[in-house]
Amino acid sequence: MFGLSANELMYVIVFLMVVMAGMLLYFVKKLKQNEQLAVSDPVTGGLNAAGLMKTVEELRRTENRPYAVVVMDLRNFRKIRLTFGSHHSDRVLMHLLTVLGSILSTSEPVARIGSGTFCFFLKNLQENEIRARLTRIYESANSFNQRLRDPYHLDLRFGIYIPSDLSESPAEMQDKAMRMLENSALDSRFRFFKDNSDETRGRKQELVKQMDHSLQSGDFLVYLQPKVRLGDNRIVGAEALVRWRHPQRGLLTPEQFVPMLEEYHVIHRLDRFLFERVCRKLSEWKHAGLKPCPISINLAVESLEVDNFLESCARLCKSYRISAELIEFELNESMLNDSPGTLYSLVDEIHSYGFQCSLDNFGKSSIPLHLLRELDVDAIKLDSGFFAIENNSRRNRFVIEAILKLATQMHIRTVAQGIDNASQVQYLQQAACDMIQGFYYFRPMPIDEFRKTAYQDGDLRYIVTDGGRSEAIVTKRSSASSIVMFSYLPAEDKILFSDDFSPILEGQLVHGNASALLRRSVLIHENDRNDFFHLMDRCNKEDGWVSNTLRFYTAEGHYDWLELYLHKDYPHNSEDAVVSGTLVNLVGWKNEVDRWKEKANRDALTGIYNREYFEQTAANVLNSGSANSAAIVFIDIDDFKAVNDTLGHMVGDDVLCCVAKRILGVFRHTDIVARYGGDEFVVFVNGIGRSDLEKRLEHLCGVFRFPYRNSTIEYQISGSIGAAMYPEDGGNYAELLDRADTAVYAAKGQGKDRFVLYHPDLENTVSKEKR
Repeated sequence: MFGLSANELMYVIVFLMVVMAGMLLYFVKKLKQNEQLAVSDPVTGGLNAAGLMKTVEELRRTENRPYAVVVMDLRNFRKIRLTFGSHHSDRVLMHLLTVLGSILSTSEPVARIGSGTFCFFLKNLQENEIRARLTRIYESANSFNQRLRDPYHLDLRFGIYIPSDLSESPAEMQDKAMRMLENSALDSRFRFFKDNSDETRGRKQELVKQMDHSLQSGDFLVYLQPKVRLGDNRIVGAEALVRWRHPQRGLLTPEQFVPMLEEYHVIHRLDRFLFERVCRKLSEWKHAGLKPCPISINLAVESLEVDNFLESCARLCKSYRISAELIEFELNESMLNDSPGTLYSLVDEIHSYGFQCSLDNFGKSSIPLHLLRELDVDAIKLDSGFFAIENNSRRNRFVIEAILKLATQMHIRTVAQGIDNASQVQYLQQAACDMIQGFYYFRPMPIDEFRKTAYQDGDLRYIVTDGGRSEAIVTKRSSASSIVMFSYLPAEDKILFSDDFSPILEGQLVHGNASALLRRSVLIHENDRNDFFHLMDRCNKEDGWVSNTLRFYTAEGHYDWLELYLHKDYPHNSEDAVVSGTLVNLVGWKNEVDRWKEKANRDALTGIYNREYFEQTAANVLNSGSANSAAIVFIDIDDFKAVNDTLGHMVGDDVLCCVAKRILGVFRHTDIVARYGGDEFVVFVNGIGRSDLEKRLEHLCGVFRFPYRNSTIEYQISGSIGAAMYPEDGGNYAELLDRADTAVYAAKGQGKDRFVLYHPDLENTVSKEKR
């Protein structure tokens, strides 16, 4: 052929095949590039509108679950572009995409669909959860301003649509979210699309109307899901849940009616019903001689905003004669992110009534460590997402163990929820989590069934599991020592313990070859052994004590977080160092410490705060300048000496207790009421105006005019009251207290049984006795 030899012809054919293969690869690569360009945003490098729709359709085919859609618009994007130029505005768009990527998961797609407009899909379907995540996006997007000399604001607005089913296309959902941004009548940052169809609204209204009837007729059923302590497999509490046995629609779960009750602002009625039922049942169990069982209850935001909601809960506890400590209110993490300032004080208010407080769904949308720092919660409930199969990784376990360790160091109880298999339980036992709640042990059950399941011989049961089925056992474990001392002699590689605190020690307090015991036995958790020996190295290099919190295998037959303290010393006449160590078991210490701390802050007679606590708290607030307005109220019981002289000191003490209760009834639970000494009382009122203070003092004078009564005595009491306002009457605690005292003397000089607000003219009129 063309005069070519066979070999030459073969080379030509091979060459042509190589060229054709190269051209084919080029065209395939070019085709992929064109396909990528068709779905990519040229500015940010992320998805464009077409790419977003394609990605969402693929997700819907594989996951078959509804997503909420959000359209986020940068309102001042055009102004930024005109002011700083296109290069800078492009950087802002890339910054926004980076922020979204850091907060959204990989299965929550996002794209830029307009000049300054992004669209993304969220797995969250509850409005409060979505609002919390968008708040975080908004704050993260503007956090760069902290580093700028001339900061500027990114004015982000969000349109949100939450679908009720899977029938709508992604494009239709995006259109509804976009419509909320285009609605000029709305001025809020987060604009949720509401289905205003008459049919849907009518169905919801009809259901809401039936709620009160169902509450009265017993159609709302209380369920309890037990919590099991991992240390000894004992039931130690439960979470209260609710079901609606609807006459026409059958048994409804909370997901089917709670969002609707929240939308129509009637959820507080259900919360109050649930709380009352729990109190009633705890009272029944108490009278039946059963051991108290702590129960946790979820609270909606609306309930917390209802006037005197917590106070009414406290009254219910008192009327049923049960301890408020048995009830724990669960606050949702997203709720705290939505309005942190208000809810920080709410936690303190919850504790002021004696209730416990926990943080629910911890880590669901983020890991809010700042909440642990700023909120004095008693427990955290780790979100079930930590333990999902897809999250079963080494890195995820490190995160879980870090949270558990931090919570232990801060004396916060830990609960893992959504646990449904044995491998999760085994891991959490090794990780030293406190409690478990989930299907592995128990499903939610009717409240009367809970009594049969959780109690045996009047006490809460220990349980064993057999293939996921829980059974009762009655064997009780011995508790490990709270404090264990030990000495390690490096020269002899010997360790001496003060207590046989672990079965690994096999009853021996002195062990040779200590390195092997500490490094190769299970006495120290395998993930904590390196930390132990790093601590030993620090102890050898540093003076003073070094410390850490590690897991040790204790007498309970499981790992516990123990605080470890080490100190190197040289005994008298010895050149060999000795490492002295202390192990402190933290289980139960927080409540004991809190009880002693509270006792130290309280007046032994009246139960209100004492002078030391009052002075410290009020001075810290006033001297720090953090208060905008405040007042100190000074109260002196008129002629109290006559009570002791005529009726005796026992009656006098009872009168003081009566006065303390009356003062507490007038002021807010966030105000500090204290016994200053003898028959003198003080109140620190933060965030109050002059007119509101006058109303409270008028009320206080009124309640003083009611006589003190007991079974045999009636005695008329009265009080002289003086008050000074911050900052107009004094710029610090000492000045304000002195001027409130001046006002008290003025009140006594005007005839007693009245109040006086400080004025500078009073300095010239008070009696010489004060001076």
